[in-house]
Amino acid sequence: MLALGLATGVSACGFGAQTLQPYTPAAGVNVDVPEDARMPLVNVRDLRIISQAEGSGFLSATLVASDVDQLVSVSGQTFGPDGQPTGPLGIELAQPVDLGPAQNPLVLADQQPRLAATGDGVVPGLTAEVTLTFASAGEATLTIPITNAEDLTG
Repeated sequence: MLALGLATGVSACGFGAQTLQPYTPAAGVNVDVPEDARMPLVNVRDLRIISQAEGSGFLSATLVASDVDQLVSVSGQTFGPDGQPTGPLGIELAQPVDLGPAQNPLVLADQQPRLAATGDGVVPGLTAEVTLTFASAGEATLTIPITNAEDLTG
């Protein structure tokens, strides 16, 4: 009888434990472009906007392409605390960003000039919907956080 009680009590141990679930251990968002992976693939990790002052910041992420590719455009909109759109998100992309050689991580925040993000809703704690378009891999649209630049130093 005791054995039956112990077996019942521990029978679910190990199933659905948090350590068995994937999660993003960073402030930003992860996505693979395209999600079906039948084309050249770009892994986007820790995508977010880092705000330096209200209304401005820069796009931050690490990009790894399975083949040579380019980030050709970034567009989006910001959202207020109520979840309603607050306006367009301006992302300055003077020229395509080369992702190569293959499997070589590219840190957007290290690029000069940085990919500046501007708009009324670029405020830490809020979110933005961003569409990344790659020359070969295609595009992905996702909601990303806007974080405070001061959080990086502390």
